[in-house]
Amino acid sequence: MRRYHQSRFRQKKSIELPDLELLDGVVSPVILDALKKSSKQLDKANIRHALIGGLAVGAYGHPRATRDVDYLVGDEAFKFHGGGLVTFNSQAPIAIGDVAVDLLGICEDESYLNDGIEDAVLSGGIPIISISVLFYLKLKAFRSKDIGDLVELVKSGIDTDEVEDYLKCNAYAFLTRFKKIIRLASEEE
Repeated sequence: MRRYHQSRFRQKKSIELPDLELLDGVVSPVILDALKKSSKQLDKANIRHALIGGLAVGAYGHPRATRDVDYLVGDEAFKFHGGGLVTFNSQAPIAIGDVAVDLLGICEDESYLNDGIEDAVLSGGIPIISISVLFYLKLKAFRSKDIGDLVELVKSGIDTDEVEDYLKCNAYAFLTRFKKIIRLASEEE
């Protein structure tokens, strides 16, 4: 875990990130409950997983409200049938109550993401993807909310050198998007 200085909190303190406690008071308790229950179900089903999406962004220093729980998962989350048909493993949660649980599989050309699941850091017993892989996934999606999340993460003080090194090794094509995020963050400070 890396230690970051978070100056936007009332009391300046050094905290270990990722930290799911940053979500308390920002994210609905219903969502946080779904997070805990879905991770336990994935563990019970022996499905490798790591938290991604808005909840992971919050654990890295930019907590915001979200309506679902997102995970990067290993192939064991799916059942592969003949003819290219793929279905969910029957033990994989797709919802906890009214909260959607989105499971993102790994494409054949992104096998390096398996390392991201294996190297996930625990916070409150929940595996959370590294900041570099989170950044990669957000750069890949590149929706307006993803861009906003990335800008806020840069402003919060994440290790951009670590992210840049990861992209150079695994997703060189995204360096232009990464530099755009860095520029946007510097323009807002």
